[in-house]
Amino acid sequence: MDINFPTVDATAIKRRYVLVDLDSLEYKTPGDTDILQSREFYGTEEEISSMKESIQAKGLLESPIVMDNDEGSGYRVLEGNRRCHVLNLLVDEGIVATDSGKALTKVRVEVQPSINAIVEDTFQDWFSLNQEVSEEVQAECRAHIRKQVQLELGQDAMIRNTQRLNWSAIEQARQIKLQMDGGTSLETCSKNFGLAVQTIKTRLSLLSKEAEMPEVIQAAEEEEITISVAKLIANVKDEDARSEILETAKGSNEAKPTTDEVKELIDTKHNENVAAGGEGIKAQDRKKRAVKAPKTAVRTSEELLETVQSLAATRLVLIADSENAVSENAALDLKVAIQVLQWVLDPKDDNDLETIVLGENSDED
Repeated sequence: MDINFPTVDATAIKRRYVLVDLDSLEYKTPGDTDILQSREFYGTEEEISSMKESIQAKGLLESPIVMDNDEGSGYRVLEGNRRCHVLNLLVDEGIVATDSGKALTKVRVEVQPSINAIVEDTFQDWFSLNQEVSEEVQAECRAHIRKQVQLELGQDAMIRNTQRLNWSAIEQARQIKLQMDGGTSLETCSKNFGLAVQTIKTRLSLLSKEAEMPEVIQAAEEEEITISVAKLIANVKDEDARSEILETAKGSNEAKPTTDEVKELIDTKHNENVAAGGEGIKAQDRKKRAVKAPKTAVRTSEELLETVQSLAATRLVLIADSENAVSENAALDLKVAIQVLQWVLDPKDDNDLETIVLGENSDED
């Protein structure tokens, strides 16, 4: 008997608002990420300083979204890790209240149940309709639900963060990779996060080179270079040349080279290396790639059949005008065209095209 496991919808999870102690919140700091928090860069020193001033003046204007810890005490921050991080920086400096006297050590949060609670509630709803299943299937169902909950929460957090500033392309790629590793399809990620499939593939391909060239990925993540420039530099296999090009690409705010200028720099160094007897600095020499044949549209058999029928009808009209030599010649041309199309439509016809057009005795003098 086929058994369908339940589908988890993060938007249907009930939430409540409570006032909690700041030290009861478990949040992620910059660089400390997981499936529920992929943001690594929390802003420049200037941006962090500006946020501290805002919080000191008015407190948190937007409640962090948290979840009960599975252990039963404290809360895990789902959305608002950066706010909690900056708030703790203020408290560590001895600033425990806003300018108007509102305590900063107390935080109003939006709380949703723990993962364990969500899993168990979802499981019990499903089990009430499937009480005959074995303990093995029950355990499999619980594991399925837990995986879906983690994916849904991570997906939900990323969609919200996508609409915020400072969400880098590399951070998006990290979360998408976690989603896909967990079973979410590429097409679903494309739809949920508003990114083209090819864009996702490109970013994942770049992210896959992090172990080999972490400095390039870091520069892209901190937006010192664009993704387009990072792709170009990631294609440089010579470490020394790559390091030099990366520093040039970072440039300064007043003199940051364009993508075309970086490409020209790489090509120049590559050609110089080849001229000196080397293999070049690029992992792939794009000029040596095989030229792909241009894509051509392929018409369906139904479209070809409609064309045959249309030509046949026109030919009948031309044949009827038998006293007109032009019509007679056009009718002969259409006959040949119809014969060719019918040959194309019939894969079982093993005659060559010349025989189809000229007849069985085409090779006789």
